[in-house]
Amino acid sequence: MKFIVAALSSLALIGSVSAFRGEATFFAPGLGACGQRNTGNDLIVALNSAQYGNGGNCNKNISQLCVLPLFVVISRANDVGVNPDKGKSVTVKVVDKCPGCGINGIDLSPAAFDRLEKRSVGRIQVDWNFV
Repeated sequence: MKFIVAALSSLALIGSVSAFRGEATFFAPGLGACGQRNTGNDLIVALNSAQYGNGGNCNKNISQLCVLPLFVVISRANDVGVNPDKGKSVTVKVVDKCPGCGINGIDLSPAAFDRLEKRSVGRIQVDWNFV
């Protein structure tokens, strides 16, 4: 019985997850606004100023939309939703603020961006949420 209740609770959480759609770029990490040093090989993200706020989202994770809400998830998107032909996603940790990113925009480490697209593309549409 406990297992069924836990499973139903998890399904309720999945249904209530809010996704954000915005542009993703990549940056050269160093000392981030959350006070940690990172490299381009780390799976990290810088949030736009509005969603970074006063740092309340530091160390939270974001991830792809098909994963249980435990991390921040980012999925490659197109005009009609998650890109069905690519199906690429990555889970990253919030470690920095991106003052130049627009609303719902994010800046990924090179390693995280590489999991979604070639860097030569430069800018991509993504769906992401906190999990």
